[in-house]
Amino acid sequence: MIRKMCTVLLASALVSPATAAVVVTGATPSSFNVVYNGNVALTNQPGLTAAMTFNFLNVSNAGKTYNFSYALTNTSSGAITASRVSGFGVNTTPNIVSAVAGGPTFTQTHIPGSFPNGVGAFELCVNDANSCQGGGNGGVTKGNTGAGSFSLTFANAQSQIAFDNFYVRYQSIAGTNLGTSGTGIGMVPPAVPEPATWALMIGGFGAIGGTMRYRRREATTQARA
Repeated sequence: MIRKMCTVLLASALVSPATAAVVVTGATPSSFNVVYNGNVALTNQPGLTAAMTFNFLNVSNAGKTYNFSYALTNTSSGAITASRVSGFGVNTTPNIVSAVAGGPTFTQTHIPGSFPNGVGAFELCVNDANSCQGGGNGGVTKGNTGAGSFSLTFANAQSQIAFDNFYVRYQSIAGTNLGTSGTGIGMVPPAVPEPATWALMIGGFGAIGGTMRYRRREATTQARA
């Protein structure tokens, strides 16, 4: 039993590089991080990156509206001498019926959203322009962090919601000959195991090691007999 549990924990910690969906429970304030790559003209662009922290604050409107704040950092580096993250997008489960962006970084929401560069349609786009395809002049430039808030309203009260398929839109890119506009796909880094989980894993390794040593000694004794 210990060996089986240890194997499951190890597989979960080492094999799963990202969470497919992030579940937000309405009763518990929480936060999660997303890191984004960069793609220009359907080609991966090293150095074109961003990172975002989503903070779930509370539920209002009789359980129908989920309220969030965020911090979005343009982490572009290396050959990328300039870039601007001009918007972000997500898919939600269930689907939303309306959304509001509280600024200051982004003030517009679009349902559904759509980004170019092979991304296509998704549930919600948040930016500072009249359409989701563009990004106006707003956004977060290289090395800077933008903050803001947004609220999502659903048709019925929800005990929990889920996010997946995270996207960002890059514009004003310099330092590549591929173009000045791009997109990024986000992933949620795996969580660091809790101390109790580490203790269980270490204990499991110890039990497995002890069993292996016992079997080796038993085999040696039988060979000498």
